Amino acid sequence: MARWLEAEEFPTLRIVPGVQQPMTVAGRPVTFWENARDREEYARLDEPADLLHRLHRLRKPEAPDLPYLDPFAEVRGSLTTMEGPENEDHRHSSSSA
Repeated sequence: MARWLEAEEFPTLRIVPGVQQPMTVAGRPVTFWENARDREEYARLDEPADLLHRLHRLRKPEAPDLPYLDPFAEVRGSLTTMEGPENEDHRHSSSSA
């Protein structure tokens, strides 16, 4: 994925070239990255939304064919039973799950 993002010139971290990755250290996979920018810089509040929009408009990579990921599948039940304010936002999120 990192190589695809680099080929698309998407502003993100880059894999350190010339290092076989991932490598295993103490039984755990390890990767090495470098910043794609020349200076340390933090995003303005409006920039993450722009980056997400740009990311979702990129052409689909040829490989790998990644499976669908539902990051909330395991916690969805517990999220719907949590106590909190009973407002329109809560009802909306419960009905769309």
